[in-house]
Amino acid sequence: MMPTGFETPGPGAVADLQAGEFTTFTVSRTGSIEIPAASETRSYLVIVHDDRSEPGGAIDVVFQASRVPAAGRFNDLARSVQPPEVRSQAARDPFAHWFEEGENAFRRQAVERLRRVGARPVAAVRPGGGARASLNPNIPTVGQLLALRSPVGGDGGLATCTSTSRVVARVRAVGPHFALVEDTLVAGALTQADYAEILSQVEGVSWPVDSAYFGTPRDLDGNGRVLALVTPEVNRLGAAGFFTVTDLAPAADCPASNEGEILWLIAPDPARQFGFDPIPIGLVKTRLAGIVSHELQHLIHAERRVFEAGGDFDSPDELWLNEGLSHIAEEVSGFYDAGRHTGEDLAFDDLGEPATQERFSRYHLSDFRFVRDYLQNPRAVPALLDDPVTRGQLRRARGFGYLFLRWLADQYASEGAPGLVGTLEEEALFRDLTVGGATLLRSTQNVVAALARRGEVHTWAELFSDYVGMPGVDGVADADIPLDGKLELASWNLPQVYENARANGFALDFPDGFPLRPTLVLLRTIPASGFSAQVRLLPTTGAYFRVEGLSETPLSRISVTSSTGSSLPSGNEIRVTIVRTF
Repeated sequence: MMPTGFETPGPGAVADLQAGEFTTFTVSRTGSIEIPAASETRSYLVIVHDDRSEPGGAIDVVFQASRVPAAGRFNDLARSVQPPEVRSQAARDPFAHWFEEGENAFRRQAVERLRRVGARPVAAVRPGGGARASLNPNIPTVGQLLALRSPVGGDGGLATCTSTSRVVARVRAVGPHFALVEDTLVAGALTQADYAEILSQVEGVSWPVDSAYFGTPRDLDGNGRVLALVTPEVNRLGAAGFFTVTDLAPAADCPASNEGEILWLIAPDPARQFGFDPIPIGLVKTRLAGIVSHELQHLIHAERRVFEAGGDFDSPDELWLNEGLSHIAEEVSGFYDAGRHTGEDLAFDDLGEPATQERFSRYHLSDFRFVRDYLQNPRAVPALLDDPVTRGQLRRARGFGYLFLRWLADQYASEGAPGLVGTLEEEALFRDLTVGGATLLRSTQNVVAALARRGEVHTWAELFSDYVGMPGVDGVADADIPLDGKLELASWNLPQVYENARANGFALDFPDGFPLRPTLVLLRTIPASGFSAQVRLLPTTGAYFRVEGLSETPLSRISVTSSTGSSLPSGNEIRVTIVRTF
């Protein structure tokens, strides 16, 4: 088998691969890569990718493919830019405003406000008395009214610490770890039976799964419960839910702080009285438990990083990784609820009857919506965001973060004793990534260091190069072809998820089925001048091409040059991964 490490192509570099193998080439000054001739049809997935591990500007390159004449000379290549693919319109996400723009601004403003006033994390209330009095010191009881401080301004905009808004809320259900609390402005929209069912879901699924995978909250306010507040304050932001670090600050520094653990959750709003979109009661009943799993990770993540290893309010990880962890929280909660496990190569139909559609909506729909957004345009800033960001980039960052982390765990944490959903090693890996080690590492450094602590020493470029072929190959290659293990997503069959979901009630969400559509290059039919496509790449992005013969595969060459046609300079982090799919 050809090695999967980096090769440096010279004039004689050859992608001599068996079906199911892949290799990665570093683009060099002399680089071109030969695809051998064959008497049968062969298909290659070719990904041109940017392996930079820090935010940075775009790099424009040109991907070229040509048949080699009998004399072995290059064809002259005529440059052309491939037109963008036209895709049908997916169903509107009612939380699009928040996911595209609002959440990033909200988090950034919260940290800036806390930094401006020099706030330090609030001290915990100790049983029997402690360093401070609690704003809500007692275990909540059903029917109790609570006065809570809102981080949302009176006009529905971002206010974080400066807000003077208040929420009057009634406790509707109390369990060992959660108290479900309802804003009196939406009283009666959800029944007592609804709250009892939601409490059963979050106590029975969200708490044990998030605790195993990420850790547990600190109970700063000493009331023994996380408040899960259903409130139109969330609707006013266009959000599905949020956790804010301002609730970890002293109220003396941040008057909007509640000095304790609160998850802010979407409220029913069928008449669009409060927010950007109407929110049906049924949508809230279905989605609320998954939102709790997601937001609880953010709470645990923030508390562990703010209070451990000398952290502060700016210590939580970069958006792509922090959000990726929360989408993992939704996923593994859904697996646990369905009695399934990671590594089972699941599709939509495997999530269990009779509640497959409801379970998919509750725990998996948002994950696969964001993966859809990422794979529809995988070269458009999926991860390493550098402000300012444009609409849609945050959604792609989420999709990349979730899909990469699931692949990472499948690759490096699939062996060992079983845990709740995956292995105990998988749980330990995600708990490690939640904190970032003793020095609170972030982003790509966090990932590399977490693996190194497990004896897996890799650079970010190596990890990304190993990952990048998987989205285009998993579930696509012939079942009789033994794939290199790095090309497979062990927990999901990606194409089947989308095809099954489209056929079972989610056609508006996934009208095109599987979203990744590599540009097709047919070697026997490209013009004599060759094929050329201009590609703009940013860090951790890739452009996908499917290079195929027809009845036979001619001797061909591919190369990557600068946008002006010159060789790329030495030391660049543009690489080419080639997978032979059959």
